Amino acid sequence: MLGGFLFSLFLALSTDIAYGDIKALYDEAKKEYHTLFNKRPGSKKKWINNALMFEKIFQKSPQGPYADKSLYSAGSIYFEQYTLFKGKNNLFMSEKFYSKVASRFPKSNLADDALYKIGKIHLLKNDNQGAYSKFKIIIDKYPSGDLRKQAEKELKKLSPLLTKNKSHKNTHKKNVRHKLQNGKRCVFVIDPGHGGKDGGAKGYKGTLEKKVTLDIAKRLKKIIRKQSSCKVIMTREKDVYISLARRTAIGNASNATLFISIHANASRKRSVHGIET
Repeated sequence: MLGGFLFSLFLALSTDIAYGDIKALYDEAKKEYHTLFNKRPGSKKKWINNALMFEKIFQKSPQGPYADKSLYSAGSIYFEQYTLFKGKNNLFMSEKFYSKVASRFPKSNLADDALYKIGKIHLLKNDNQGAYSKFKIIIDKYPSGDLRKQAEKELKKLSPLLTKNKSHKNTHKKNVRHKLQNGKRCVFVIDPGHGGKDGGAKGYKGTLEKKVTLDIAKRLKKIIRKQSSCKVIMTREKDVYISLARRTAIGNASNATLFISIHANASRKRSVHGIET
């Protein structure tokens, strides 16, 4: 009986220590976060390092009390980097972190905020349809949330534009294709999701997402090189872990024409299928 009591006490103390460590890391990251926002623009390196601090907190405690807050803060940092320094990859990273908040923590009070931010990012990318869908989710899934009214306003503005945007989108695709074929040599950065210690989703018979994405990326690389003169850069060509910040840095450094991130989601329901873009 005494042994059981001691074990329980040790477990409780260990949990408290772990929680204390995470809280200390979060408080430190948040302090730097406020410093950066108060002294904008600052250096790009400091912004990226702060994002890495929040990413580290999430990795250390992916289900902990600061997981959703850390992901949201990282998303906000990359969005602010886009505001200050531009760079499409900053928008990509911002959306990626916000999406993790919405998908992994749907009950978090930050979930609807994350969806709203994603909607705004889609607007910046001239993707009215994508923005519309995110604002619609806020109304359908979080009817009592504090962002419902703002989402409704955005939907009212977008509704009359959607038909017009369909025609514009088709023209835009043709223009992009023409530019890639007739302009300067284009650069594709292919980013196979996950890798190394990060296996990603687990599929049928234990298939790991990191292996699927790498296989697809290598095939895509061959197709692009065969069908175009575009330069192709891979963020990883073997089973290694690469942080989100490093992936972004590769895209920025190469001045990529297109940054293609490959993922393969999984579901326990066999009836679920389709493509997510």
